Amino acid sequence: MLKENENLTENDVVEYVVTWLTEKRYAINGTCKNTARGDDIAATSPSGDKLFVECKGSISRHGNRLDEWHNTAMALFGAIVETEHKRPNDTHVIAVPHTHAYHSLFDPLIKSGFLIRQRIVLFWVHANGGIDVLGADFG
Repeated sequence: MLKENENLTENDVVEYVVTWLTEKRYAINGTCKNTARGDDIAATSPSGDKLFVECKGSISRHGNRLDEWHNTAMALFGAIVETEHKRPNDTHVIAVPHTHAYHSLFDPLIKSGFLIRQRIVLFWVHANGGIDVLGADFG
């Protein structure tokens, strides 16, 4: 079941999250794809809260396997800097494909309560466009 999600690129994840947020009436303020620098997705909730999403894929846009450990470390470090220093009052999300590799890295952080304590939301992204939400409160 998770195998189908192993071929999602970062751009796929961005597109699925943008579609999902739009369906939930979020205004999309900007996106970055491929190697562009900045927030992968910046959005505003219907109530006016700001949301920033860091997206990671399982394969590159050229079809090469990616290092999930490195992707997870970079996304977590960025989210920690955001929640602790740069934008502590905003919602910070890490969006990754729902795969065994990402599960092995995020499951201990979920079970220990780290994501909740750090106020980080996790989006498990599926190849069918579905998204499961874990971690900190998301409204």
